[in-house]
Amino acid sequence: MTREFEHYQGCRNRDPENCGACALTDLRQSKPNYEGWPLAYMENGRTVPAKWREAFYDEFKSTDNPAYAANLRATLAKHGVRFTESKRGVTERIYAVD
Repeated sequence: MTREFEHYQGCRNRDPENCGACALTDLRQSKPNYEGWPLAYMENGRTVPAKWREAFYDEFKSTDNPAYAANLRATLAKHGVRFTESKRGVTERIYAVD
């Protein structure tokens, strides 16, 4: 486990520009304002909000950094990912992308 989801002392959960935990959990954004955010979610066993499902899969399409995309796939295979909802209304863990 890593500490990306811990707020800095005095943060008060309102500082997505300077606090990694805020950036990773602020649902007002179309996706987290945090580089490598899918890795943080998978490595920490956190459930990705349904709102960010498409943004999560878009990260795998990275053509400018093939090593990052390969690391995402390897981490997904190792840890899997969960989203807050699925088509069946059940949280499911996914271990691969097409």
